[in-house]
Amino acid sequence: MIMDNNTLKCLSDNLRLLMDHHKQSQEDLAVKSGLSQRTISNMLTPGATKKGPNIENISAVARAYKLETWHLLIPGQPIELLLSKSVEKLLENYTKVEKHSRDNLDRIAENELRYCMQDKKIINGN
Repeated sequence: MIMDNNTLKCLSDNLRLLMDHHKQSQEDLAVKSGLSQRTISNMLTPGATKKGPNIENISAVARAYKLETWHLLIPGQPIELLLSKSVEKLLENYTKVEKHSRDNLDRIAENELRYCMQDKKIINGN
C-alpha cells in the first residue's frame, strides 16, 4: 500500500499519541501487536520505507488498541476522540440521515468551529 506523506504523517501522529497515552515504548507495542519493533519504528517515521506500512500492519496496531484501522488515519484527533467510539457513531449516524440533514449538520459543525477559533483568538489576545 502506497500512502501519501499526509497520510503517513497522520498515522505516525496518531500512533505516537496512543503510545504516549499508554506510556508504551516501541518494544511494548511490538509485543502487543505481534509486529517487529522495526515495523513500529518505520510506522513512526513517515517515509522510512518507499512503500510505507501495509494495511495488515496498520490493522494489527489498531487491534492492539481495540480500534478500527481507519481510526488511525483520521488527522488531528485529540486522544479522547481517538480512544472513544464517538467518531464512529457520528459517522454511522451521519450516513443514515437524508442529504438535507447532512447539510444542516455540516453547517452546524462549520459554525461551531468558527466560534471555537474566535474564542481561541480572544483568549490568546489576537
